[in-house]
Amino acid sequence: MTTRPLILAIDQGTTGSTVVVFDEHFSVLSRGYAEVHTRYPQPGWVEQDATDLWDSVVKAIAQALQQGELDAMDIAAIGVTNQRETSILWDRGTGLPVADAIVWQCRRTEGICQELKSQGLADFYHRSTGLVLDPYFSGTKIHWMLEKQHLMPRARSGELAFGTVDSYLLFRLTGGAVHATDSTNASRTLLMNLRFGKWDDALLEPLGIPRALLPEIHPSCHHYGVTKGVPGLPDGIPITGVLGDQQAALFGQGAIAEGDMKCTYGTGSFLVINVGKRVPLSSGLLTTVAWNLGGELTYAVEGSAFVAGAAVQWLRDQLGLIRSAAEIETLASSVPDSGGVFFVPALTGLGAPHWKPEARGLFWGLTRGTQKGHLARAVLEGGASQ
Repeated sequence: MTTRPLILAIDQGTTGSTVVVFDEHFSVLSRGYAEVHTRYPQPGWVEQDATDLWDSVVKAIAQALQQGELDAMDIAAIGVTNQRETSILWDRGTGLPVADAIVWQCRRTEGICQELKSQGLADFYHRSTGLVLDPYFSGTKIHWMLEKQHLMPRARSGELAFGTVDSYLLFRLTGGAVHATDSTNASRTLLMNLRFGKWDDALLEPLGIPRALLPEIHPSCHHYGVTKGVPGLPDGIPITGVLGDQQAALFGQGAIAEGDMKCTYGTGSFLVINVGKRVPLSSGLLTTVAWNLGGELTYAVEGSAFVAGAAVQWLRDQLGLIRSAAEIETLASSVPDSGGVFFVPALTGLGAPHWKPEARGLFWGLTRGTQKGHLARAVLEGGASQ
């Protein structure tokens, strides 16, 4: 059993929660993992239970501590990274969600985006936020929940709280004491002015979102609060870092100088380049906050593809072509090439640079000679070709 100061890192992702414990030299001591359940109630809809997200984090913490035979009393600090844009509304009094979380991949708000575009607001939102009017981002998800779930009166009264996943985890980690987010997650909502790093009423108004609903925005490295009532952890551990998952990957992989770039393959795939203090705008790519250190914003340009590893999960869970994600490599290697089969991974629309939420996935080039191995290889190649 160690008596050294430990760092506990929480990565709450789309398919599961990972917890890694590091020593003071950033060597990995142990890890835990718990899957989360995702629902697809209608074509293009993707949702999760925020309580399930929290429970998965608690399970992963317990597993990491048990695996490493570690004493939770030695944890000196906690950091949080998270799937971005996924939107949660909860009751401030109980901490319980009042609706299902709408996942970043969900396309249900396509009509709201089209309405904003018809009002001539696409350029305004792009210039103000660095984002495009696409169902990917949180703002239209919040509007949908407030309207469809008839929650607007409770939101205006301050009874409800909105947050991306980091905000909800902070609220639960601190026993309801903290309602906050960091600049990287706030920059993915369509509600934060990118240059000033603050919520902007001009962005809130067209979506009908009351400011009382929103968390405080803090730097990525910040004393957010301390643990209270977390199963398996003592009270009083400081939470000192929050970053959206792709920004955390950019920083963690050492892309800290202007011009440095990384590509991450997970549920989706994300190519991100550090652009320093500049705020360039591109019609096909996103401009976002890379991190906020001491109140000083660093920016990044991002290309987002919604489906990469998610297509492997789809082959496993929906089509039954493989029993585990790892099997796809063996299956794809059973053929020398894809046999002329191509896969367009638009299972939740197309992201950068096309931004076509109405797009749908496609296998092309199927023949009587097509085998399972060709499909598996086409899926892997389709993810890489994005």
